[in-house]
Amino acid sequence: MAFIILARITSEKPGSMKGKVRVLFVVSEFYQAGAQRFTYELDKSINKDFFDLDMLSLLPLGHNPEWEDYYFNRHVELGTKVFFLDDLSTPYVPTLAQRIKRKVLNVPFPDQHAGLHSFLDSYDVLYFVGEYTYPILARKMTQRQKDKSLINLHNTIFQKPENYKDYDKNVVHHFVSGFRDDEVAIELAAFKEYKHTFLPLSINLDDHGRLWHFHKSDTPKIGVFTRLTYTKPLDPFIYAFHTLLERVPDAELHIFGTGDPEKEGIYKYIRHLGLKDKVKFRGHQKDLKKTAIDEKLNIVWFHGFYGIPGGFAGFDICSIGVPQLFWDFSQMSGKGMEEFPMYSNINAFAARTVDILQDEEEANKISMAQYQYIQEMRNVKKWVPNLEQLLLTYKR
Repeated sequence: MAFIILARITSEKPGSMKGKVRVLFVVSEFYQAGAQRFTYELDKSINKDFFDLDMLSLLPLGHNPEWEDYYFNRHVELGTKVFFLDDLSTPYVPTLAQRIKRKVLNVPFPDQHAGLHSFLDSYDVLYFVGEYTYPILARKMTQRQKDKSLINLHNTIFQKPENYKDYDKNVVHHFVSGFRDDEVAIELAAFKEYKHTFLPLSINLDDHGRLWHFHKSDTPKIGVFTRLTYTKPLDPFIYAFHTLLERVPDAELHIFGTGDPEKEGIYKYIRHLGLKDKVKFRGHQKDLKKTAIDEKLNIVWFHGFYGIPGGFAGFDICSIGVPQLFWDFSQMSGKGMEEFPMYSNINAFAARTVDILQDEEEANKISMAQYQYIQEMRNVKKWVPNLEQLLLTYKR
């Protein structure tokens, strides 16, 4: 907390180091979730000899008592200055004289966002982490500030059909994402024109080798790591598990993640299918890789979009080698990558799961393919230079 006070009262202008590109990452908050994880991976990897990176959080610390601001201290430890929108937004109440001048003389009110504008103007580039963060600030921004904005996509229209409802579709925005060209065409079809830079979700990899090893069990454990929310539906997994029990009656489904399964409507599927004793909600896990190994999970099910894992949990699991199968919420099954088997058919999904639970060769084949892919293609150190080149184009 002492850091926040220092950041708020310092006389030093944010991003004032000479010669460096001044970058402001705009984030929603610091919870332990996918977009926040990606922000940390980038903050940890970007070369600070050339970039001066600050952060603006749209929400204050402690906004949700159920969620820890997990990444806040981690950013501070990297030397990143963190600012909060509340500290830059002062409630504006026009004086009586200002109201009279506006009504009688048509004199506009003074700039009620002057403090925010001055803050944003001090940066070369504004990098919005999550497409949902941009509209919140855009309504208060000048056109010049919008022109130097990059928007990193994290959700898809298959998760949230209304994902871009607050965007002006006639304006050219510059998006950054891990979507390939054909996928971008689908994702951003509502926009008349746009710019796009490819930057896949990537992680810093530990050099520990493949940790998972096949073990056949009479009571195999299937794991799912996800937040319990409507944007990450679980009903296909529940139905697939019900089908799988016909062949592996003692299997268990362990769902790890924060959220209320009753409130999110997940329990209704479990009750309808009589699975109460077979499906176990285990809550949030700070270290999902450790959990997967300690729990001796036989396989992990995960969300998939556009033929790839739908979040960092999938990549973390790849990095330790637990075999994964994916339910394809973009319904492009067969068009994805060989390393990430995508399904949109319940019976096929369940049958492939049984094969992996019972066949050591099959399990090891998919485990090794996913492990090697993540090592070769999702190492953030490979991709962050591309982002740095993009940021350098904004240097004044």
